[in-house]
This record gives sequence, C-alpha cells and structure tokens, in this order.
Amino acid sequence: MATYYCDISIYPTYASIPTWGSCQEGDGTALTAGTSAISSFVINSIATAGSSTISVFGVTLTAVASGASATQFNVGATTTLQADNIATAINVATGLINSSYANTTHQLRNVVYARGPALGAPANTVEIMTRVGTAKWNGLSVLSAANFTVSPTITQPTGGVGGCFGYLFNGNTTIWPSNVAPNSYGCMFNGSGLGPLSGNPINAGDTVIIRGNGQVILLRTSGGYGVLSTVEPDYIIDDGSYWTGDTQGTLTIRATVANTFTYQFGNALNKSCTFRALKPYGLIFEIDAASSAFIEVHGQSASSSTNGRVHYDNILLNDLSVAGGASLGASACPGNQRATWSNVRSYISQNKWPRLFRGGTITWTHDVFFKIQNVLS
Repeated sequence: MATYYCDISIYPTYASIPTWGSCQEGDGTALTAGTSAISSFVINSIATAGSSTISVFGVTLTAVASGASATQFNVGATTTLQADNIATAINVATGLINSSYANTTHQLRNVVYARGPALGAPANTVEIMTRVGTAKWNGLSVLSAANFTVSPTITQPTGGVGGCFGYLFNGNTTIWPSNVAPNSYGCMFNGSGLGPLSGNPINAGDTVIIRGNGQVILLRTSGGYGVLSTVEPDYIIDDGSYWTGDTQGTLTIRATVANTFTYQFGNALNKSCTFRALKPYGLIFEIDAASSAFIEVHGQSASSSTNGRVHYDNILLNDLSVAGGASLGASACPGNQRATWSNVRSYISQNKWPRLFRGGTITWTHDVFFKIQNVLS
C-alpha cells in the first residue's frame, strides 16, 4: 500500500505557458514541490516535407511545407526557424502519449511544454520541459527523429524530481492546454485525460495525505454534478503531522455562486473510499452564496443496487449565506451505496434546512452536533 501527498497551494496558478523550468504538477511522491525534467533536440539540418519526423513521448509529428495540423510541423527556412516550428508544433499536439509513460493517457501538449530560440532556447535548439515534476521519465528514450539529412542531436529527459500532487480536483478551474473541465482532473480520478499527468496508479488501500493549512477549493459554478472519486484510497487532511509547522489543519470545499443543481462529493459507483481529517472538523463543506446554492455530501446516486461505500470523519457543514432556499447536508444515496459519518458538526442559518438524509444506507457514529446560527436577512 502506497502513500501519496497533495498540496493544492504549492504550484503557481495554472497558465498554458508555464514559467520555464517550473513544473505545474507533481507525481505525489513527496511533501515538497517537484522539478521538471528537461530534454532537447539540436536541429542540425532543415526537415524534408513529407519525410522528416520527430517523436515525443510516443507522439509522432511529420514535416510539411506549410499549414501544419496538430500532427505535423512546418519546414523552416533555417535550422533556428526549424527549431521554433517544432516547438510550436509540440505545444499544440493533441496526440496521446504512449501509455507506458504514465498511468493515465494524456495529450502531449498537456504533459510537456517546448520552446525554441525565439522564446529563449539556444540557437538551433528545441528545449522541452515536463509540466509535471517526476523522476519517472529521467533517462527514458522518449525523444526520437527520423529522415533528416543530418539527424538532430538528442538529449533525453534529465533532472526531474518527484513532488506532491497539486490537485485533489481542479475545482472551478479549467486546466491544461486541452481545457480539461472543472471537477475533472486530479488525484481523485483515474482514467483517460483525468488522472494525474504522471505517477503510479492510486489503488484501493493507498493513502493520499492532503495538506490542510487553511486551504480552500472553490467548486465549479455551472454544469454537471460534483466530484466523485474513481479511486479508492484513504484521503487524510493533515493537521501539521506531516507538513510540520502548519497550524490550521483545515481544508474547505466551498460553493460561492448560486446554482440550479446539487453538488455531490464522495465516491463513484462501486467505489469505496474515506475522507478523514486529523483535526476535529478539519474537512469543511461550505456555502457562501447570495442566493440558492446546494451541496450534498454523499457518493454517486444510483437507480439500482451498487456496492460502493464512503466514510467521512471530522466533518463540518458550514452555511455562511443569508439567502433563503439553500441547503447543505450529509446523506447517503439511492441503491446499495453506504455512507458512514463520524464526528460531524453542522452550522445552518435560520433560513435553511439541512438535508441530512436522502436514502440508501447511512450510519452515524460518535458525536453529532447541530447548532442553529441566527442570521438576519
């Protein structure tokens, strides 16, 4: 059973063009930030249209005279311009990297960022950085080229260092050049285009330690239903036991904008997982909206029998809004899904009703607290 780490504040705010050499994600293997691996092509001759190719992480791009598509690159007038054209092509390449390089399949442009001389690389050179910090790709033969008059000089990835995951889930943020939708990427997911860019698969019985230093994830503001884990670990919110020196020990999942649908947060069908805070009431589900907003904290609804279960421990349901008609609650769901709740506290304003049970099988353990908070409208 493996242990992984996630710190949602450790990497820079996502940008499609990263700061050179600064990774945007990790592989979950350390408490600290990762380091990008760097590789390169030195272009020694101009490509031949229809013949010359380069390959990056198993994605092949072919030279064309002009008008390159997402599987091609334009021939350049000089070797320096050729390097720029290849870098441009890598950054828009939609081909899926070879599955042997990562546990989930991603488009090449999501996994790496390239630059040519026009953006700071040496003359005649295509430099390629991984967007994710990992040692997994160091020394692997992920670059190749064919059918150049003089073959490019290739340096395979080097210098990569593993680091913590940067996303439990991507909340209300669209990320990566392929525009992965909110609530669709992070270490809560496995599957094509969803799971972490690199790292080993997260399996049942593994542990994901999440930094809980007062951090907040904002839920998406439109479309779809919530966040449902497709992997089956024990998610633990740290109280400073792992990231020593941290004092707050809380992670807040917050809805701030009115919505006409209900968020779900828990397990996907037939999946079993635990969300547990080390600090009392350290995992906070919160509404702070000016009009109707809804969060239901439970696993995926099912119209037929399923076998999943989800356990929540040390949870606070916190309603900060003053508008009527909102609800925030804890519930099981239809079918054979099971939810177990331990150490739950709920603060609900006078205009709300807590949705504490919806159906299915639910077990409450230890202390359950309810406090009516008088909020004037």
